[in-house]
Amino acid sequence: MRFKRNTFISMVPALFVLICLIAVSGLAASPASAQQHNQQRQANAPAAQPEWQAPGATMAALKFGPGADQVGCVDEKTALYDFISPTSVFYKNGALFILDAPNFRLNKYTAKAPGKPFTFDSAIKLYKKPASDPAETAAENAPAAPLFTDLAVLDNGTIFVASSREKLIYRYDASGALTGKISPRIKLDGITRIWADSEKKLLIEDPFAGKIFVINHAGELIYELDLNFQPVLLPSGETVRVEYPETPDSSREINVKIFKIPAKFESASIKAVFHMPVQNFIALGSDASGSSLYAYVVLGPFNDAPAEAWFVSIDLSSGAVTAKTPAPISPEMSCMRYVRMTGVEGSFIFARSNEDEYLVTKHSLVASR
Repeated sequence: MRFKRNTFISMVPALFVLICLIAVSGLAASPASAQQHNQQRQANAPAAQPEWQAPGATMAALKFGPGADQVGCVDEKTALYDFISPTSVFYKNGALFILDAPNFRLNKYTAKAPGKPFTFDSAIKLYKKPASDPAETAAENAPAAPLFTDLAVLDNGTIFVASSREKLIYRYDASGALTGKISPRIKLDGITRIWADSEKKLLIEDPFAGKIFVINHAGELIYELDLNFQPVLLPSGETVRVEYPETPDSSREINVKIFKIPAKFESASIKAVFHMPVQNFIALGSDASGSSLYAYVVLGPFNDAPAEAWFVSIDLSSGAVTAKTPAPISPEMSCMRYVRMTGVEGSFIFARSNEDEYLVTKHSLVASR
């Protein structure tokens, strides 16, 4: 399966249905009635937050291609193995890492001085295609090359890269040298996201099985959670799950549940309330004390286009939103692989694509009044 630019693994089903209904109804309408309907819809539509209202500070704006200062594929017809845009970003120790899956490499970008644009620093070649592979081979006829989906970087520079098709975790040292491949000793259908707590503990999300697996550096299972949610660890070693209300159209409330690892029980639960229903909530991490949860939140009526998005800080004792800042809206942003904390509390990076470039921006929280 090939994904078009700016279309990620998890899409909002209701949005998909809405698009289909609009397309079908549009075919049956005359040009004049369609124009009148569009004008009326625009007049009655709520004031949505355009993406440019939350631009953030540009860290990198990259053109598509195989060059050192490019990422992804220029044309989806030349794309191999599923993706035409990078599949993940990460920020650690002042460096920006972009997992350029279409070109089978991990690019590192650094800024020469604070506030300056990030420029290409180095790259790790993750896979070399056999010489017999023609560049124009169609994706459906190509041999099964690795599909790199996510990465994690530790404070000491150790890099982990997930290969979903191989069901392996590649491990590199700070210099970019491959130091081993971790083969999880569990049955996996695929790997969408990973989270590295240390060199001895990794969290793996298998969305096809609906599970989170916690493994050690030898690939041995420490614990598994029968839940499909963002693999985020708090300083206490606990992990977070967000539950949406059963009747989202009438409720603006979500439940944030904390689970202990390896003990299999819920240790805490809070309710967070927003001024609009929550379409998407991505837990990104916490502050150093573990008292606040940072998240990316998309708000708006269900079965409709999102109205606004925010980066927020939530008090884990009360559920109160203590800080927030406008974020770019992405109705397709169901994966945390495109939005991250920077390592500085209240600071985030956000990646998105259009037909012209791959853009990474930086955003900072503002305390709520």
